[in-house]
Amino acid sequence: MRKLFVLFLLFSFTLLKAQSMMIDNMDSSAVKAKYQANVEGSKSRIDFTDIHTGMKDGLGALKVKYVIGEYNKWGSYANAIYKAPTGTTMNWAAYDTINIYYKVLMAPKHPEYMVFRMHLGDKPTDDASVEEWIYENAVLIDAATTDYIKLKIPLYERPQNSDGSLAPDATGFTLFPTTWGGGNYNNRKPDFDKIAQFNLSAVVSGWDPNANLPADSVEVVYDRLELTGARAIPYLLFNGKVMNSALGSGWSWGQSAMTILDNAGPTGKEKAIKWTHGDEWNNGYTGIGWDISPAWNMAGSFIKDTLQFQYKAEPGIGQLRAQWESANGKSGILFTPIADNAWHTIKLPLKNFSFRDNAPKADSSAINKFGLMTQGTSTASKGKSIYITYMWTGNPVVDVVPPEPVKNLAVTQQKNYNKITWSDVPGESGETYFIYASKSPITDVKAKSVEVVKAGLARGVQTVDHLLFSPVISQSQSYYYAVVCQDAAGNLSTIAAISTATTNDAKGVATVAVGAPINFKADGDLSEWTGNLSPFLMFPSKGVFWSPTVKANTGDSDLSVTSYIFLDTQNLYVAFDVTDDYVFPSSMSNSYENDSPDLFIGLYDSRGAKHQGDLKSGKEP
Repeated sequence: MRKLFVLFLLFSFTLLKAQSMMIDNMDSSAVKAKYQANVEGSKSRIDFTDIHTGMKDGLGALKVKYVIGEYNKWGSYANAIYKAPTGTTMNWAAYDTINIYYKVLMAPKHPEYMVFRMHLGDKPTDDASVEEWIYENAVLIDAATTDYIKLKIPLYERPQNSDGSLAPDATGFTLFPTTWGGGNYNNRKPDFDKIAQFNLSAVVSGWDPNANLPADSVEVVYDRLELTGARAIPYLLFNGKVMNSALGSGWSWGQSAMTILDNAGPTGKEKAIKWTHGDEWNNGYTGIGWDISPAWNMAGSFIKDTLQFQYKAEPGIGQLRAQWESANGKSGILFTPIADNAWHTIKLPLKNFSFRDNAPKADSSAINKFGLMTQGTSTASKGKSIYITYMWTGNPVVDVVPPEPVKNLAVTQQKNYNKITWSDVPGESGETYFIYASKSPITDVKAKSVEVVKAGLARGVQTVDHLLFSPVISQSQSYYYAVVCQDAAGNLSTIAAISTATTNDAKGVATVAVGAPINFKADGDLSEWTGNLSPFLMFPSKGVFWSPTVKANTGDSDLSVTSYIFLDTQNLYVAFDVTDDYVFPSSMSNSYENDSPDLFIGLYDSRGAKHQGDLKSGKEP
């Protein structure tokens, strides 16, 4: 996918705080079969042995004997491969160095032909090929050593040749050269956050034709393979289209309200987060936030990057706080927005996030929450709003290319519902799918006649049921279907639609009756209601009941409901006939806590996008 870099490049020579992550302590790698042998020819092999004396660190070390037989005239290899569990990858992006201790027990006979290599295999999406990036050291295993040596491998992409022919060396990682042949490729960029496997390899570039087979061999002991250093990873929280998928749907507290509005950004084309202040406890504190899962490693970012976003604040918005949290700590910063109903950009250096409410400092390598809150000022700003868009740290890469349209869209008829299936778009990760239905062919998913069957389905679901209902009596209905893919950056694919309708039987359900009940009196006698229409039935025996209480519902005589709803030009008429074996009146103010029926009714066209957040009233509520 084509990417655009946001705004500018920032060069920094700031010393980064040390951090580390163990990849393999090598204590029992052989017995646990952590590494697989991958060699060429029957004369080649790798022997793995755990040793528990003479190790550098911990309880053991791994001895690897590489035997490389004569196979190709240009040489051959022996790879010790570590693979992440199926369906998973390793995230190394927050580090800048790979460290491993090694000791050469037996040197090669012809060191001039022997090199050490480390291959990293990335897999950015589940359906991508594993793409290899190579580090090569020509002298590392040439001679026997009496003690362990610490090898530091830069976790760095070397600038590539335009034709992909750059040969590997010891200054970083290069893409498997295209001139070698046999390489697999995906996006030709090192995805250090999606490492699927790595190799510790011995490679010969030829052999002495007068020597006895095998061509050569070397014996190396490895110990403590780890990642160190800190890389400042850019994090994109909101790109003017969608929130980062790691942030979920968000939350609010203290009577704050949060919604994402279309066309509310600086140019009128972007989306914006609208945060309306509350003041639930009359103390001036209220806020919004997001859980981050999986947690972000921001150790490098906290040293050199900034949090920046664009905002528009109503007059009266006072001092605010931005805050990052880890499992047992928090780090915040206070700022006062310019409250003039105009758009501004603010940049908050992450190294200055020091406000903590007497809590421990957040662990910057495991950030799991981000929030915004008022700093004791919402008493004055209650009901006022601030709009926020384009929120990120560092200089993230923004995806601007729409995903490919969905393929293999199909519909199968079931009893009173249609099952819709599709295939996920190849090459995407973190995308979601939106399924639509209409009584007419779908060319515009925002058309009033189009119904949203399901929104925001994750990759891997690939199926959804469209339940079919009809007023009062069962009858056949015909629907057309379509699906749109939205990638993780908010780009939408073109519509994939089925051009023929699917006809199936829809289940008849009760409806609101038009007109007033005959001889209506609000006297508790429901005789005038019965016989006029099919009532709404909430009976466990009919499979249309859900009890939110901790006490299990044992049947219709325990708790069931027959209800009627009529509607004329002036009034809404509602009757409930409830069978309940126990009634528990209490002093609780909420009706649902006081054994009372609740009625929720929405008077709007249910087709199209669902109505949520920022509810309004007027001539057309």
